[in-house]
Amino acid sequence: MAGTFRIGDRVVEPQLNSITARGNTIRVEPKMMQVLVCLAQHASEVVSKEHLIRTVWTDTFVSDDVLTRSISELRRVFGDDSKDPRFIQTIPKSGYRLIAPVYFEHTKQKMASSDIVGSGVIPVVSPRLGSPNTRVLVACFALVVMTALAFFLWRRKTSEAPDGGKPMTSIAVLPFKSVGPDIGDAALGLEMADTLITRLSGTKQLVVRPLGAVRKYSDKNQDPILAGRELLVELVLDASTQMEGDRVRVTVRLLKVADGSALWAEPYDEKFEDIFAVQDSVTEKVARALALNLTEAERKLLTKRHMENTDAYRLYLMGRYFENKGTEEGYNKGIQYFNQALQIDPRNALACSGLADTYNRAAQDSILSPNEGFLKAKEFALKALEIDTSLAEAHHSLGCVKWIFEYDWRGTETEYKRGLELDPYYQPNRVCYAEYLSGLGRHDEAFAQMRSAPEPDPTDVFCNLAVGELFYFARQYSRAIEQLQNTLDMEPNRASAHFYLGLAYEQTGMYEKAISELQKANALIQRASASAAALGHAYAVSGNKRKARELIDDLRERAKRRYVAPHLIATIYAGLGEKERAFEWLEREFDDRSGGFTHIKVDPRFDPLRSDPRFGDLLVRAGLPW
Repeated sequence: MAGTFRIGDRVVEPQLNSITARGNTIRVEPKMMQVLVCLAQHASEVVSKEHLIRTVWTDTFVSDDVLTRSISELRRVFGDDSKDPRFIQTIPKSGYRLIAPVYFEHTKQKMASSDIVGSGVIPVVSPRLGSPNTRVLVACFALVVMTALAFFLWRRKTSEAPDGGKPMTSIAVLPFKSVGPDIGDAALGLEMADTLITRLSGTKQLVVRPLGAVRKYSDKNQDPILAGRELLVELVLDASTQMEGDRVRVTVRLLKVADGSALWAEPYDEKFEDIFAVQDSVTEKVARALALNLTEAERKLLTKRHMENTDAYRLYLMGRYFENKGTEEGYNKGIQYFNQALQIDPRNALACSGLADTYNRAAQDSILSPNEGFLKAKEFALKALEIDTSLAEAHHSLGCVKWIFEYDWRGTETEYKRGLELDPYYQPNRVCYAEYLSGLGRHDEAFAQMRSAPEPDPTDVFCNLAVGELFYFARQYSRAIEQLQNTLDMEPNRASAHFYLGLAYEQTGMYEKAISELQKANALIQRASASAAALGHAYAVSGNKRKARELIDDLRERAKRRYVAPHLIATIYAGLGEKERAFEWLEREFDDRSGGFTHIKVDPRFDPLRSDPRFGDLLVRAGLPW
């Protein structure tokens, strides 16, 4: 990796993956930085796409789309326009060219393409022996060599198995494609993938992409090899399912992304009641095809089951399918299916956990009141743990209730930590634990928690969004904006990414952009009180008090028909500077416990209230350190 250099007025520090302009530092992904360094090494020259891909993605086969996204992100960081470029120029059918002047950090000397040597951006100036420039060159060359050696050793270490054996293999289990039109097929396909991901993640010799990263590849016509390239993995498990009466047909292929060849393929045509046997067989044959040397504990994990009754399993799958839609209709249908599963199998811990999650989410989305939603969530979380205390999902569900509804901060951490001990790969638990730490102001711990995931995945929308949210509450707004823009590149219609991007823009004074993003979030989730309130606050602080008051009136009118969390209205009043009304609604929130106190300690929108003794009193009564 190159030493520090400049592109125009931007300071580029490859070792830190950072670009600084006018005191504002933006972090970029390591691969993006490598693309930029490669362009700088050939400043003013046309660099072909093939050369960039071969240089940056040396050990992975990727498509042009991955490079295009990296170039697009670099342009965004530099504030560049592809139609009228000042930094990176696209050469049609050829590649890209860095057209801005490049300078070496110490000499400020402009570099032409002929001045770049080696793997670092070092100008050749033909200095006299022993001159200061010679010493600078020698020092820089030594730094480049040491950095390259360290990078090589790091890559070698991270590609090896923990025991120093054969290199770890990366794999993506794509959602099983539904051949038929039945919704049940789609639900089965997602759950089959999730089950295999959970089982395979338990082996220390595999890097397995989480469900959040692969969920978007559910389309029947999705090319599995292209998906594998975008996910940056070596292998893809691609499969299809079809329900016909009481039978399920499953076709499974394990494909090499490099050349599309199949390491293993097999069809299954079984009664639905044998679906567990199909799952067992697939996981065992994947392990065999990859010649994994499994421990006894890993072998047991590969075939671990939390459910035996196939009818209850089918209903559970339907419940999860609808719950994951995140809509009022989806929650209602999810509850119906989970309850039907419990009627068949009253000792079904997974169905209980599904109910707990659904009631939690419905309460957080203000579809149910806190008393309706969180009390039900606690009931079913405790029931799930009574049946199976080793179920990480249930500890997560109980932790959410303790955090949001009970103000039991110590109990929350206990449940989240226990969930991580039982299943470190269960993303919702890790993300909520990080958000909990962030809400207490323990930002370094929150980021450390996200970094400590067994296999952090840069392609996972869910985790990328969570990190953007953490940056916002840590008041690192430029990094939040960058992170959330990356998230929206992966999934443009993710409402929560628009929501937090709008909040970050607002805190930097970019009110037009903030209002635009919050309007998008509001449009994507109809009747979403949180985005309406955030929009009202943005109008208030930008000076449009009339529209802010209109949104207060709208929320109060909405509250006559359905539950609206009081802290949302308090947010707008805080933006208007009306402290008395803001505290009136915060007192209601304290009594209702709808979620407004999870981040009140760190939310910058409540800064105008912090000097008032009543604010500190609220936090103390809620048990928050102040």
